[in-house]
Amino acid sequence: MGNNINVLDAIKLRRSIREYTDAKVGEEQLKTVLDAAILSPSARNRQLRHIAVVKNRELLDEMAEKIGALLGREHDDYHVFHHAPVVLVLSAEKNETWRKEDIGIMSENIALAALEVGLGTCILGLPQVLFTSQEGKKYLEKMQVPSGYEPILSVTLGVPGNPNVAAKPRNYDVVSVIE
Repeated sequence: MGNNINVLDAIKLRRSIREYTDAKVGEEQLKTVLDAAILSPSARNRQLRHIAVVKNRELLDEMAEKIGALLGREHDDYHVFHHAPVVLVLSAEKNETWRKEDIGIMSENIALAALEVGLGTCILGLPQVLFTSQEGKKYLEKMQVPSGYEPILSVTLGVPGNPNVAAKPRNYDVVSVIE
């Protein structure tokens, strides 16, 4: 991982990282990742998205604990955010038809840009169980999610604790060519 990675190589190298070091994410690294997120395309170029950059360890741990409880995993060491130093919560306007697609594209831009600057990511849908729960509104307010927006995905961000995670085999029999 480092500078000037070919796009196809980056796609091949990217992994879901579930172990991070205690190193902080640098401001330039974060800026690069956020720029890539903001530059991602959106349906009809409406750009009805919001990114909450959560660095507050107490808030991340509290949300992870609540998510664990909602999943019935409050008694094990499960931490949905994998103790990452930064979590990006990606939200979109609730009435935007293509919000999930827009946020999906944004999350991949984030993952590839993070790889470029030496960071790892894990794209998560699971935090939705908290954000859509009774307590969810409190967390949306803490993360300054705009009114009328809903979190779609979260992305962990940090220096990988184990950067050499092996890729699982891919199924290449998923393509149909119709001529």
